[in-house]
Amino acid sequence: MKSKFRKDLKYYLIAAAITLAIGIGFFCLFFFVRGKTVGYGILNWQDSLMIVGIILLCCGCLMAVAREGFFDIFAYGFKQLGNSLFSKSAHAYNDYPGYREDKKTKRASSPKIFVSVLIVAAVVLLVALSLYIAAKSFS
Repeated sequence: MKSKFRKDLKYYLIAAAITLAIGIGFFCLFFFVRGKTVGYGILNWQDSLMIVGIILLCCGCLMAVAREGFFDIFAYGFKQLGNSLFSKSAHAYNDYPGYREDKKTKRASSPKIFVSVLIVAAVVLLVALSLYIAAKSFS
């Protein structure tokens, strides 16, 4: 178990860095756009961090749902449609259960990237909560 985690650690760190970069970009967008009307105080910091945290949390949850195979039927349908319209070769999968089992075996060996996204989202939401508590305690 530890060897698999160490092997996948670079993927988790890369996913966390990309998530953090996207979060910083969204934070700057919300902070500076709202700052012109609301001001650049602690309330704007808290609101911007909360919005970014919720966006990242929703993306992480959507990634987790997709990893469980919720959208496999749509991917299978579009692949079959594309193969029938644009390809002269035979279909790789003749039925959906075979496609789904193949996807499950591939997912079992791949790292769970959504965990990194959820961790970054949780940290951002905790920072937003701490700023909210600090703002309420000083006012």
